[in-house]
Amino acid sequence: MDGHDMLLSPAGVDALRTALTRAGYTSDGIAARLGPQATAGVARTDFRAALRATEDRDPLGTLIRLFVGEQVEPEEAVAAALAPLPLADAFAAGLVERYGDGLRMGLDLEPYGSDWWVLSDVPASARPGRPLPAEHVLGIGGATQTLVGATVRRPVESALDLGTGSGVQALHLSTHARRVTATDLSERALRFAATTAALNGQDWELLRGDLVAPVAGRRFDLVVSNPPFVVGPGTTTHV
Repeated sequence: MDGHDMLLSPAGVDALRTALTRAGYTSDGIAARLGPQATAGVARTDFRAALRATEDRDPLGTLIRLFVGEQVEPEEAVAAALAPLPLADAFAAGLVERYGDGLRMGLDLEPYGSDWWVLSDVPASARPGRPLPAEHVLGIGGATQTLVGATVRRPVESALDLGTGSGVQALHLSTHARRVTATDLSERALRFAATTAALNGQDWELLRGDLVAPVAGRRFDLVVSNPPFVVGPGTTTHV
């Protein structure tokens, strides 16, 4: 990943992928487990039916409660759900954190598409009152999907994701570009993007720098960019 560290070691990424795949923690797997009513509730951030459907806390149920339902879960259940990833590695990566008498998500681990996962910071809505750090890495939002839908998806040799953040747009580019380059000013964002890429079996050129500076003088067949577009303190008082 061009020298950019990941949140986990390569072995840790492999272990996490194994855990998620084994549990069936994918968009389709979650929908099948919860059923239509609970899945629709989750889309409205109403987790009541989803929590009832996962009370047995098997690995998939625990992952749903932890990363979808934003619950505090028993350490033993979380350790079993993340195995073979050691819990110590999950703590070191920030994936989970201690809270009260259990563990809660420290990062957002979102199943995306049919068989992708995207890592980002926990959204502000899940941590009311906690100020967002300057290098907060955004997850998947409405603007993400708008750009995904607007991008021309013909096969290309090279594609650039300018300001990649968690790497969502680069994931989509990887389906129809032979080479993907992704840039960001934030080293923290590049660590997230590197982890997202590795978790999904991708290998991107990741470059740090402001705007087009990292790729000055280079040409690409396709360029996409979804930069932060509201300058403010991180509160949703205006759009």
